[in-house]
Amino acid sequence: MGLNDIRSVLARRWWVILLAIIVAELATGAYVARAQRIYQATATALIHPTNTTNQTSTSSNIQMLAYSTFTATFTSLAQSKSLLAQAPAAINVDPATLSSYTVSASTLPGSTELEIIVSGPNPTEAASLANYVVSQLAAVAKQYYPVYSLTEWDTAVPSRSPVSPKVSKDLLYAAVVGLILGGVLAALTLGNAPQTESNIRSLPLNRDRGLVTNLSR
Repeated sequence: MGLNDIRSVLARRWWVILLAIIVAELATGAYVARAQRIYQATATALIHPTNTTNQTSTSSNIQMLAYSTFTATFTSLAQSKSLLAQAPAAINVDPATLSSYTVSASTLPGSTELEIIVSGPNPTEAASLANYVVSQLAAVAKQYYPVYSLTEWDTAVPSRSPVSPKVSKDLLYAAVVGLILGGVLAALTLGNAPQTESNIRSLPLNRDRGLVTNLSR
């Protein structure tokens, strides 16, 4: 399709493209209006050797317990469903909505910082759960892994805006999709349009003028 063809589609079938964009925007708007808002809260903790143990004991224990093993263990514990299930008894979280929350944990690259991210429908509860997970991990480290300590670094706070759905981005993507689909539909409908008197007059003259005469009948 050349530039002239594109101009022809826009000139004759602009309303098809506009209609496709409107439909895409309305459908996306209806979805966004009904979609559940998901918020994220992030808390971080610093992993470091315990200062209360003597140096000889610490060096020996660190050789037995590699740092990578410790971080992998606590990353797994942070995402444990059993740990999250104990939250309602410790903080003000509705047990009925607890299944709506997810926990992800990872160590930040090139650091000894553990990042806890809780996602869920309530920003206040998500922040409370993130801080709760950090405190529980610190207690577990103190009880079972005296070589290392896990100290709360950044406290999670309730988020003001959801991470999903992203209204502005979703509407923008809908407009792009509507534009593409509308362009395709406009090109197809224009290609299948019946020959009209104006279309026939715009045809280039052929040596066999009988062709134009037959088509115009």
